[in-house]
Amino acid sequence: MQFISIENLSDKYFRPWIGARELVNGFQRFCLYLANCPPKELRKMPNVMKRVEAVREIRLESKKAATRKWADFPTRLTEGRTTDSDILIIPRVTSENRKFIPIGYYEYPTICSDSAYQIEDADEYIFGILKSTMHMA
Repeated sequence: MQFISIENLSDKYFRPWIGARELVNGFQRFCLYLANCPPKELRKMPNVMKRVEAVREIRLESKKAATRKWADFPTRLTEGRTTDSDILIIPRVTSENRKFIPIGYYEYPTICSDSAYQIEDADEYIFGILKSTMHMA
């Protein structure tokens, strides 16, 4: 990724970010997950600090009081959607014309966006059942 070539230390803080659109269209996005980044290390990454400050400012400008409170925690996601396990991702909305519901099996440390549901501690067996024609019937 281009950002990592500019900010080498940030590499270990990027995680795959998958939502309904990414799952259905087969492309991948990444997010900068800084919840476990020590402040000392964060200060060594000026480009990451710029993004953190931008998040803080956007949250402060929000009309929602809850979002403004999250401005005090600009390195954290506002929803607890991270998990320490593999996950199945199922879009919240999909076309009724599909023969199968699009479901993806993703390994840790993938983060599911709010446009989809996630099933934690997923394994290939559950994935197989949910993707089967028997389940669709």
